[in-house]
Amino acid sequence: MFNRKANRRAPFVLSPFSKNKNGTLPENSVMLKTIVTPEFGRAIGDEFKIKTVNTLTGFKFIVEKNHEYN
Repeated sequence: MFNRKANRRAPFVLSPFSKNKNGTLPENSVMLKTIVTPEFGRAIGDEFKIKTVNTLTGFKFIVEKNHEYN
């Protein structure tokens, strides 16, 4: 249930809030998804032309992966 809701919200999160002043996402944008998130998450990343990276399930692993990209 959570993944379905998150997948529906991802385009809204990526759309207006993460864009630069010129209306595009930063070049180094990355979408993190867990291994249990359906590949629909990757499709959203592809739509926005950003890299999608799998991580293990759990906040700890998501934060660790996030630190690799920040």
